[in-house]
Amino acid sequence: MIKISTSQGLEFVQQHGQSILDASIAAGYPILHSCRSGRCGLCKAKLVAGDTQCYRREALPAALSQGSWILTCSRSALSDVQLDLASGQPMRMAKAVKLPCVIRQLADHGPDGLLVSLQLPLVCRTRYQPGQRLCVLSAAGVSGTYQVAAVLPEQRQIQLRLARHSDSALQHYWFTEAKVDDVLSVLGPLAVPDDAAGAD
Repeated sequence: MIKISTSQGLEFVQQHGQSILDASIAAGYPILHSCRSGRCGLCKAKLVAGDTQCYRREALPAALSQGSWILTCSRSALSDVQLDLASGQPMRMAKAVKLPCVIRQLADHGPDGLLVSLQLPLVCRTRYQPGQRLCVLSAAGVSGTYQVAAVLPEQRQIQLRLARHSDSALQHYWFTEAKVDDVLSVLGPLAVPDDAAGAD
């Protein structure tokens, strides 16, 4: 096992075959990320010490790549490494759980958007936070991954802002079939899966 440490005081281990990002997710402290395919640059970090290996193309500006910056989704550590995370210290992520939910509101959000409010069970102890991701599952078993836009803790509700041009498998459902009081399920909080780009 290889130890990863950060200037923000985090330590976790990387198993064989893992990317640095995946190791942080497995440890419960996911580095800020989105695409997980070396394109968006959100997971970048400065390599302070140690050696890494790139196994996927990194879309980094030349100035950053020359300055020891790496994309943690595209690199594996070859030795113990120290990083300085561009995003600051990751927040501890709660264990993902699957919960039933009910649509409480469907409202237009701009010309091509939809605001969805989901009611969680009153006994729900999972504390979602804006920016976390979750998977929504329809009664038919179709799913899509979305970012939490807002949390209404007193009402035990979470809000999603959906775009009409989304590639989500639930796109048709949200914009043509969804109704207030529909029963769905949510699984989360989650890090972004590889196929979630453009889903929200």
